Amino acid sequence: MKRCLLIAVMILLGALATDAQDYKVLKNINNDLLYSDSDGQWLTRKAWQNKYGRKAFRAHFGDGSRYDHSQEIDFLREDIQQSITLMGEGNIVWSRVVKSSISHKELKIAARKRMANVIYETENTIIGGIIEHGFIRDHLGRPWGIKQAHWKGIISYEFKDGRYKVTVSQIQYKAERGSSLGIYSLSFVTEKTYAPFANLLYPYSRKAEDNRYYRLVDFLDYNFTSMFVLFETSVNDNDW
Repeated sequence: MKRCLLIAVMILLGALATDAQDYKVLKNINNDLLYSDSDGQWLTRKAWQNKYGRKAFRAHFGDGSRYDHSQEIDFLREDIQQSITLMGEGNIVWSRVVKSSISHKELKIAARKRMANVIYETENTIIGGIIEHGFIRDHLGRPWGIKQAHWKGIISYEFKDGRYKVTVSQIQYKAERGSSLGIYSLSFVTEKTYAPFANLLYPYSRKAEDNRYYRLVDFLDYNFTSMFVLFETSVNDNDW
C-alpha cells in the first residue's frame, strides 16, 4: 500500500513539475519522435511517460504526433510552425534566420543562383524573383503528387555579422489540373492563373484538431529550407 502511494505521489510531483516547462518535440533523422524533459534531454515517449506520467504527456503533447523541430539529412529545422506568418490579406511569408561564418560576398553569390532575376541589391541585402518554380520531395524523401503545380514569389536575403535572414513572400501557385497532395490528405484545386498560396493554407488554420494546416506548413518549410538556405546545417527564427 505504501509503495503504491509513493509511486502515485512521485507521478503527481512529476506532473506538477512539468506545468511551467515549455517542452518540445524533435523528429530525428530516423523519423522517430523524441520529447524534451526538464533537464534538456531528449526522451522516447515511453521514457517521458515513465518520468512524468501519461496524463502530463497528454497535457503537453496531445497525441504526441506533432513535432517542433526536424532533423533532416543536411540540416536541422527548428520551430517549424514559426516559419510561416500571414502578412496582410492573402500574403503568407516564410522566413528563417541562419547563423553563418561565411562572408557576405560568398553568400550573395550563392543567393543570386537561387533567383530568376535580381530586383534590388545593396551591400547587405539582395532581393529577387522566383518564377515558375516546382515543388520538391517531402521531408520523408517521397515525391509530392503535384507535378502539374508551380509557384512564384519574391525572395530576399539580409546579411549581418555571423548570420543572415532569408524571406520568401507574395507566394502564389497555379495548377493545370487538380493535384493530390496524397501524403497529407490535401489537394490543389485547378488554378490556371496564379492564386495566393494562403488560399490553401488558411482554410485549415481555424481547426485546432485538423492536422492539415500543421502539415502543410511543415511541407513548405522543408521545401523552402532545402531550396534557399545557403551552406548551413541548422536554422532558427529567434536571433535577428
